[in-house]
Amino acid sequence: MGGEENQVHIFFFPFMAHGHMIPTIDMAKLFASRGVKATIVTTPLNEPLVSRTIQRSKGLGFDINIKTIKFPAVEVGLPEGCENADSITSHEAQGEMTTDFFMATTMLQQPLEKLLQECHPDCLIADMFLPWTTDAAAKFGIPRLVFHGISCFSLCASDCLNRYKPYKKVSSDSELFVVPELPGDIKFTSKQLPDYMKQNVETDFTRLIQKVRESSLKSYGIVVNSFYELESDYANFFKELGRKAWHIGPVSLCNREFEDKAQRGKEASVDEHECLKWLDSKKPNSVVYICFGTVANFSDSQLKKIAIALEASGQQFIWVVRKDKKAKDKEEWLPEGFEKRMETKGLIMGSLGHQLHILFFPFFAHGHMIPSVDMAKLFASRGIKTTIITSPLNAPLFSKTIQKNKELGFDINILTIKFPAAEAGLPEGYENTDAFIFSENAREMTTKFLKATTLLQAPFEKVLQECHPDCIVADMFFPWATDAAAKFGIPRLVFHGTSNFALSAAECVRLYEPHKKVSSDSEPFVVPDLPGDIKLTKMQLPDFVRENDENYFSKIMKASKEAELRSFGVVVNSFYELEPAYAAYYKKVGTRAWNVGPVSLCNRDTEDKAGRGKETSIDQHECLNLRRLQQVSKLLVSSLSG
Repeated sequence: MGGEENQVHIFFFPFMAHGHMIPTIDMAKLFASRGVKATIVTTPLNEPLVSRTIQRSKGLGFDINIKTIKFPAVEVGLPEGCENADSITSHEAQGEMTTDFFMATTMLQQPLEKLLQECHPDCLIADMFLPWTTDAAAKFGIPRLVFHGISCFSLCASDCLNRYKPYKKVSSDSELFVVPELPGDIKFTSKQLPDYMKQNVETDFTRLIQKVRESSLKSYGIVVNSFYELESDYANFFKELGRKAWHIGPVSLCNREFEDKAQRGKEASVDEHECLKWLDSKKPNSVVYICFGTVANFSDSQLKKIAIALEASGQQFIWVVRKDKKAKDKEEWLPEGFEKRMETKGLIMGSLGHQLHILFFPFFAHGHMIPSVDMAKLFASRGIKTTIITSPLNAPLFSKTIQKNKELGFDINILTIKFPAAEAGLPEGYENTDAFIFSENAREMTTKFLKATTLLQAPFEKVLQECHPDCIVADMFFPWATDAAAKFGIPRLVFHGTSNFALSAAECVRLYEPHKKVSSDSEPFVVPDLPGDIKLTKMQLPDFVRENDENYFSKIMKASKEAELRSFGVVVNSFYELEPAYAAYYKKVGTRAWNVGPVSLCNRDTEDKAGRGKETSIDQHECLNLRRLQQVSKLLVSSLSG
């Protein structure tokens, strides 16, 4: 809920190099797609690059804009127009020009502070190479988050190397050493470390790196272009080091189509379709992608050595080379006859891939359908083709919100299958639990309704055979979906709709049955093994848990757990930072779990939220007016679900 008056506003300030600007712009687009006002700060000659990339997002109605500040190139001795690290093309003068370039960025502090004073954003996300932004933001009471562009593993490894300096205890550059304290028994040699780390001399760059470390420690935290499940050990270790970090990646997923990705940065010298055609002619896992980023500037002799090594390896490859090198006479940096010999084995330049298709199959109840539809919308906003499976009478409940997303260009659809109400002994038209949940015979009708859902397996399998999606996200109340998906080699993810805490608590109660060891329904018991010394009573447990007699619902819940353990994993409508202890615990006792919530954030405004499910009996504006009249702490929202 909320309006324009309390819209969060974030400044994004990338370092002026393509490898830093592209993910930062993607991040700004991602935040803007979640209803945040995003402003990208850059320089005049970098502005067209940003503008071209965000134009499509602006067309979709996202609140994303650009602010420019003058880059003092001439003032530090750089050529006029040298506003991007890509402009430093001379290998011979690279060291001196790079130093001047970094010096110029420090002179941006005053104009940035002027912008902060005028706009007063809620947060500033600034590149690691702009360490002075922590102090600039602090002047106005604005939290600064650091963007490094690298993974948690890299951040942790760098921290341990900097603190313990194990490379100083080996006798040669090729001798292996273990990185102290870092999880995973990771080994390096000194040759693998950057020069500034292993050399004892102090330079402008080592002083900059020291300032980067110091400003990072003083900042509000770090945003990482990665996700927790990819490197959970290192994410946890980084937190143990006392650093706050938010995993928001891969941010490139904000680009829904190949064209969106291709528009970022400089224009490629190879057509994307030509590249894909070449890749399709190769066997899976047979091509190596080689790219050293936009800042790395190799001499002709170094590039020639890389080319000689590639040819000698016999490996098929895509090699991304800076544009200025591509434009030069290739005889200067490629061995004679290299391109002809590598015609079928290698491609100089490269990109891209296949659009994923995920089926979402929610249980026929509003409390299950609404988050499932939100999840489908969220995935669709990341460039995935999503299809929601439901019954004919449930489809109109969310067709309006789906249509709005389709008009925004998202690849999202609805597919209906007949609900066998009459076959299960239900009245015709009973396709949602809302039809009977408050009736006198609700328990009997629930049993029939659950039996009706099992009859959906055959039509569901027909859909899988026809569409063959890459993945299925099916509700917990469809345990048979795991076997149905397995018939076609499709991974099935389970959606519960509850939190990591609830899943962990339920699993501990199931495994240890502590409720059977108390003398009354009101006697508290500690849930064994669950973090936090959590106490419950039998009265707080659902009927199917505390009752000893086996009924249809208890059988469904047992089948649901068995199906979950055989499935590919679980998606949870929560986020790691909210309940890290329980997210880690469930991973240990349950199955693989991905935290994708709160999925409701895919709805950018109040109308999007209000358009889901049934129409409310109170007008949304009347509800908002009530909220504004009351202090937040004095309002209690009570809902026992739909």
